[in-house]
Amino acid sequence: MHMHSQESHVQIGLAGTGRMGCAIAGRILAAGFDLTVWNRSVDKCELLRAQGANVASSPSALASECSLVLTLVSGEQSNLALYEGEGGLFSARTTTSFFNLSTLSPQVMRRLHRGAAASGHAFIDAPVLGTVAPAERGELVILAGGDAAAIALATPLLQCFSRKIVTTGEVGTGTAMKLVHNTVLTLYWHAVGEAMGYGAASGLQTEDMVAVIGDSFAAIRQWPLKVPVLLEQTASPGFDLRGLEAEIAATERLFDQAGVSHDMLSLARGTVDAAISKGWGDRDVAALALFGRDMAHLRTVKE
Repeated sequence: MHMHSQESHVQIGLAGTGRMGCAIAGRILAAGFDLTVWNRSVDKCELLRAQGANVASSPSALASECSLVLTLVSGEQSNLALYEGEGGLFSARTTTSFFNLSTLSPQVMRRLHRGAAASGHAFIDAPVLGTVAPAERGELVILAGGDAAAIALATPLLQCFSRKIVTTGEVGTGTAMKLVHNTVLTLYWHAVGEAMGYGAASGLQTEDMVAVIGDSFAAIRQWPLKVPVLLEQTASPGFDLRGLEAEIAATERLFDQAGVSHDMLSLARGTVDAAISKGWGDRDVAALALFGRDMAHLRTVKE
C-alpha cells in the first residue's frame, strides 16, 4: 500500500464488486492502496480496472496475491462457495487475513472462521452499518468480531471507508450486533408507518409529518438520508424491501434458535410481505413507512 507511514507494502484484495463493493473499492483506491479485485461476473470489475485496480482470475488467485482480503458477497451459499469451493479463497498458497463484510448468520461466520484457521488463515467477522452512499463518503461503521491484533493491523485500510470500527468480541459477535441494529431499524420504520397512517387519517400531510419528526428526538441518524424516500422524490433504494424480507426471515430463525421471542418483528414482516405483494419489493426500506401510511388510509376510507 502507498501510505505515509513506515508500513511494508501490502496488496489488498476485494471479492464482490456490486454497488457496495465498488463504493468501498473506490475509497481504497483513492487512499492510494494497491487493490486487486475479483467478481463472479468479471464485467463488473472493468470500471475498477479503469481506476487502477488489478483483476484476479479466481478467488484462489486473489487470496494468493493479497495478504488482506475483504469479501462482500450476498447469501450464505455464495459465501461458502467463495471460501470453501474448488478454487476458493481457502485454497490460497499464502497466508491471508480475510475480513467478511457481508451480513450472514453468526453460525456461518464461525464456520468460515474454523475453515480459515484450518487452512492457516485469519478470519474476521466484519459486517458494516450503512449503505452505498455512506460507503462512498467513507462513513460506514464496521462491527468487527475476531482477533484484536488482526483488526488493529487492518485498521488503516478499514478507516478508508468507515467512520468507526467497533470491536465486538469473538467471531460471530459482529454479525449478532448487526442483527440487533437491523431489527431496531425494521421496527422503527414499521412504527413510523403506523404513526403516519394515523396522521394521514387525521388529515395531516406527509411532508409536514416528515418535517416535524425530522426536527425532533423521534428522528434517527438515518432520517435525513431517507427524507427523499419519504417524500417520494427518489426511486433509488439503499436497501430494498425484498432484501429486508429475506433478512427478517433469517433473523427470525436465529431468534428461535436463541429462544428469544420476536412478536414485533413478525408483525413487521407481515407488513413487508404485504408491501412486496403490492409491487413494492424494489423500494427502499424506509418506504415501509409509506406503505403503512397508505394501508391505514385505505382502511379508514373503507370504514
